[in-house]
Amino acid sequence: MINFGYAVYDKHGKLLEEESGIFHKDGIALAKEVADFILKTLDEFMAEDGVPWNFEYAPGETAGPTLAYKDLKFYKALYSGDYSSFKLYRILQDQRKADLRGW
Repeated sequence: MINFGYAVYDKHGKLLEEESGIFHKDGIALAKEVADFILKTLDEFMAEDGVPWNFEYAPGETAGPTLAYKDLKFYKALYSGDYSSFKLYRILQDQRKADLRGW
């Protein structure tokens, strides 16, 4: 939020972090507006494709270990020569659409 101009400085030009950025009254209002938009959009995605989405302040906190584990599984599969369980997302989407047509 400091990058958006929500910064407060003391008389010596030092940034007052406890009054700036997300702690600034206008900064928190903008952050809430942005978060509300993101959450509304994610709800629409979930309703459309049936895939649960997650909204985190720092996505790397959970994404890093998860992706590392998946990379290891993928590497082992490639190394063994059997990577048949790994499919492109669009292939999975096409299969899902075909399944839904069969209803």
